[in-house]
Amino acid sequence: MSIHKSSKDYYNELESGIIFLKDLIDKYKNNQNIEIEIRIGRIDHITFKPGINNINFLNKILNNFKSANCWDKIEIENTKEIFNSNIKKIISLDNLSYKFINKIQKEKHDFIYENSPFDIRINVAEEKEILEKEIIKNKTINFNENDNFTRIKHRNKFYYKNEFVIDITNVKEINNTVIIEKYEIEVELLNLNSSMSSIYKAHSALLLIRDMINFCEELNESAELLQLEISDLKIS
Repeated sequence: MSIHKSSKDYYNELESGIIFLKDLIDKYKNNQNIEIEIRIGRIDHITFKPGINNINFLNKILNNFKSANCWDKIEIENTKEIFNSNIKKIISLDNLSYKFINKIQKEKHDFIYENSPFDIRINVAEEKEILEKEIIKNKTINFNENDNFTRIKHRNKFYYKNEFVIDITNVKEINNTVIIEKYEIEVELLNLNSSMSSIYKAHSALLLIRDMINFCEELNESAELLQLEISDLKIS
């Protein structure tokens, strides 16, 4: 699925990412609690930096998505995330409910998008909810905002046929007294073992990424997605 007006499928441009993502889907589609997501960012000196860091680009993407009529559901959520090691406390600022999530990195793979303003990362993680009583038992874990890295998010979520959710997020990061504002874009793959074929799912997800980048800056025929073959990239 693509909201791009062109009939082109851009397969040749995206081929390396499509094949790689298809194999990842096949690898994990029968696993529980696995999240595969594609993030837009920039590769700078072999380090991937997520986000677009330009609110005008974020608004272009958001306005184009809001004007499309292909979504099954659109949600807006406001949250505060407080981190302690691999565990984060997610507080809903809409209803003040909260939960604890343990997120374990499984794989991350970066792709240079040649002749494009952005690059991408394909990220695989295992996410499990932890009961509050388990948190209380562990005396070494606390979620005092003054002691931990905190992220406040305003997120627009666009769902398509229970196969994808696109998150467009304003983020305020608070680390001690330092506050940084970021703009993050990602496509999460839902229901990895659905009836949609892995190759079609991979292609559709990357077309969504291409659409969003193209809204920021029109891509030409020389654009091409290429995997960055460096094994020691930093996780950011």
